[in-house]
Amino acid sequence: MTEYRIYFIDRNDHIRGAVDLAAPDDLQALRQAKSHPDPRIKEVWCGARLIGRLKEPSPAAAGSAALDL
Repeated sequence: MTEYRIYFIDRNDHIRGAVDLAAPDDLQALRQAKSHPDPRIKEVWCGARLIGRLKEPSPAAAGSAALDL
C-alpha cells in the first residue's frame, strides 16, 4: 500500500483540512477521495506528487465529482 493525502481546498484555493489514506495505486486513491463525503474541492497527493484534483459537484450534478487531471 502507498500512502496518500487528501487536501480539502476552499474556493480561494486555501487548504482547509487533510486526511491520510492508503491505497494500492493512484487510481484507487482517487476513487477513495471521490467517495469521501466532504463536498469541498479535493487534491490527492503522494508525497510531493499531485495525483489529481476533484472539483466540487455542481448543484446540477449532485453526488458526482469530476476528475480534473
